[in-house]
Amino acid sequence: AIITAAFVDDILSLVLFNVLFSLTGDFDFMKVVTYPVIGILFMLIAMVAAVRFWPMFIKNHVYPRVPVKQGDFKVSAEDEALFFIMFAVLVAYSTATHFLGTHL
Repeated sequence: AIITAAFVDDILSLVLFNVLFSLTGDFDFMKVVTYPVIGILFMLIAMVAAVRFWPMFIKNHVYPRVPVKQGDFKVSAEDEALFFIMFAVLVAYSTATHFLGTHL
């Protein structure tokens, strides 16, 4: 419950942050309301994907294609593949939010 409250608090503060900085000039509905709402929807979709899509996709499609390392290594090939996927998703999500015009 505490994590949920912190998440909702962060979302509300980001929305209010956008509204506060829009008060300096003319009120633009797209910048103040639409883009933050799109950012929040994108975050909700990303959360659902993080729970329902990505674990099954990685387990069923990525890990079977990762070659097994020969020898005694501290980091497994699966861990390396997961690290690469995390960075690729980070770049993809940040690029998508940049093109949407929001930092959310």
